[in-house]
Amino acid sequence: MSLVLWRFGWGVTGASAALLTAWLITLAIIDQDTHLLPDCLTLSGLWGGLLLAAVVPLHDPVTAILGATCGYLLLRVPAAAYESLTGQSGMGHGDFKLLAMIGAWLGPTPLLTVITMASIGGALWAGAKALRGRGAVGTPLAFGPWLASAAWITLMWNPHLLDPAL
Repeated sequence: MSLVLWRFGWGVTGASAALLTAWLITLAIIDQDTHLLPDCLTLSGLWGGLLLAAVVPLHDPVTAILGATCGYLLLRVPAAAYESLTGQSGMGHGDFKLLAMIGAWLGPTPLLTVITMASIGGALWAGAKALRGRGAVGTPLAFGPWLASAAWITLMWNPHLLDPAL
């Protein structure tokens, strides 16, 4: 949290960034351990981002709503297509909600960057595990930690996402 507060300062923006960071860390740890992203955390984080956009002048409410919608659909649509083609689920629904939450906080613009970074990180990790003989192809991978990490890196790299004045 110290790094977040150093980057954003001790105001409303810093508190918002610290709160988002706490949510992301918590969700990443839970998903890594259980391969589940609890609705009570993803949905409260989503609503927290939307509420922040409506109450605090750091965010534009329309941007937050568009971010949440785009975040959900960017993973939901391909997952639905995969499921209809193969008859199998390729991704948990918690990932859709987590990316919707990230979109509510950061807006729609950085979502492709977040998905790209998370996908590359997850693929490299899975490949390294497979090469070491610790994971077979097709072994489930918790994607939430990769989404959360990519969102946090994107936030830290672009502090203006929470406050255009920065």
